[in-house]
Amino acid sequence: SERFDVRVNGYVPITDPKGSPGLADVFLRGNNILMIGGEEVPLYGIDGEIGVLLFGGNRGGGGLKGAPAPAKRHELRAYAGGFWFDADDANEEVAGPKGRLEYRINDAISSLPGSRLTIESELSYDEVRDTKFEIGARLRIPFGARGSHAASRMAALTGQELRMIEGLERDTDIVTTQSEEENVFDTLTGVHFDRARLVQGNDALLDNTLAAVGPNSLVVVDGGTSGQTEVGSNQTLQGGGSTILVTGRRTGTTAGFTGPGSRPLILNTDPTPVVNLVGNNVHLAGLAIQGAGSGSTFLLGNRGISGGSSRSNIVIEQSRFANLGDDIIRFDNDNSNIRIMTSSLMDSGTDAVEFRERNTDIYVADLSIGNVRFDGIDFNENNSNIRIENVVVNDTGVTGLFFNDRNSNIRIKNVIINNAGVDGIEFFDNGNNDVWVENVVINNPDNAAIDVGPGNSNFWFKNVVINMPGEDGFDFNNNNSNIRIENVEINNPVFAGFSFSLNNTGVAITDATVNGAGTDGINMGSGNEIEMSNTTFTGLFVDDAIDISAAGNTLGGAGNVFTGTVGDQFCSVTGAQTGTFVFPGGPSNCPP
Repeated sequence: SERFDVRVNGYVPITDPKGSPGLADVFLRGNNILMIGGEEVPLYGIDGEIGVLLFGGNRGGGGLKGAPAPAKRHELRAYAGGFWFDADDANEEVAGPKGRLEYRINDAISSLPGSRLTIESELSYDEVRDTKFEIGARLRIPFGARGSHAASRMAALTGQELRMIEGLERDTDIVTTQSEEENVFDTLTGVHFDRARLVQGNDALLDNTLAAVGPNSLVVVDGGTSGQTEVGSNQTLQGGGSTILVTGRRTGTTAGFTGPGSRPLILNTDPTPVVNLVGNNVHLAGLAIQGAGSGSTFLLGNRGISGGSSRSNIVIEQSRFANLGDDIIRFDNDNSNIRIMTSSLMDSGTDAVEFRERNTDIYVADLSIGNVRFDGIDFNENNSNIRIENVVVNDTGVTGLFFNDRNSNIRIKNVIINNAGVDGIEFFDNGNNDVWVENVVINNPDNAAIDVGPGNSNFWFKNVVINMPGEDGFDFNNNNSNIRIENVEINNPVFAGFSFSLNNTGVAITDATVNGAGTDGINMGSGNEIEMSNTTFTGLFVDDAIDISAAGNTLGGAGNVFTGTVGDQFCSVTGAQTGTFVFPGGPSNCPP
């Protein structure tokens, strides 16, 4: 009517709930871990209000009732009402009171009768969104006739008729809320958590809890110190303060769960492992694991984590390891799907990480490794599908990354190796195959930066920087094949930049730079097939830029550059060769 309003709206969502990782909350309640808000749920609902004109009103007086009456330009209306929204998937309903005020200026633009400027505000409250206040302005501009004709048409309308051209009033947003509570599973291992425990770190509580809670469980340890521990199948052991990923069983939404408290210490100074893995589908996160050894002390059996054999689906992350007398992490034979991530591994009596035989699907990423007596990461025989990414290895007694024989499908990316006691990366013996090394920096190894033993194949080295190796930059033994070296830089090796012994075939070197060498830029024995293109030799080569010590090599490639100096010859050749290395504008080709 002219003075009063009564309105009711209904709302029906036309889309399903959507995943909302940013809104999800994961928490412990009793012996359970739960997620709330895995989805954002649009709500069905209803709202209504009653309004009254407090003063003013654009009352007409025309039409059948007689002559037009002058309009009142200003009016104030007040509204009070409430709302209720809910859905089956919603964690709780959204319901409460609301009130509105509208201050209207009619004919706000004098040349457009029927125009209106409305300044409005709304105050509402519910237990989900708490108090909510909105303020805004709305401008209405009519289409159609203008000037005196429009004014007379508007004036001819009655007050009730003017109310009938009011706009609809709807809720100003789409009302959503969090989905209801649901159980979760470990995102990385897939284990469904049927139970959870929070314990303070000490020997009895941790060991007893892990044994008592059984499989399909999460155990969170808040601080303290515990001794030797066993973790069984389908268990997650999490330190306080760390965050693991969990996924809602119903919604499929993934969110982080941060364990309450602080990182616990698990300590064992006996010649036995600190943590034994005695099952599959195990997740360790946020632990400090410490033994009795150091980088110069060997205490057989005092490993940080012993994975044993025939394990699968193991995740180790966000942990700190120190002072282990044996390997920090060791897996023996026939393990699969092993992930070691975002951890610090320091002070080992042997290797930081060791995989023995026939392990597959190994992912090692975001590790800091230092002060180990033997190798940073050691792969023995017949391991496959290996990924090493974003790893820094400092101060190893032997090799940064070591591969014995018959390892395959190896990807090494974004790795830095400093101060290796022997080689930076070594492929020791026969049958290592399908190896990709990219974005790697090797500084100051005592021997070769990259050492490839006999009988390996299918290597690609790309974007590698080598600084001051104690022997060669790249050292290839005998009978290796299909080797691609692209965009590498070798600075001041004590021996040669590149060294090829016998019968290395299918070798392509492109866009490489050798900045000086204690002996040669490149040297080779016999039977090698090497294509070298767009490669630069600069700086001082104490012996030769190119030294070919035996007959029977096949050479090729063009666009190479020599801008350095040599202590003996630019190109020293013994015996007959097939083809040449072409140096346009250089001192000569090789052989000339």
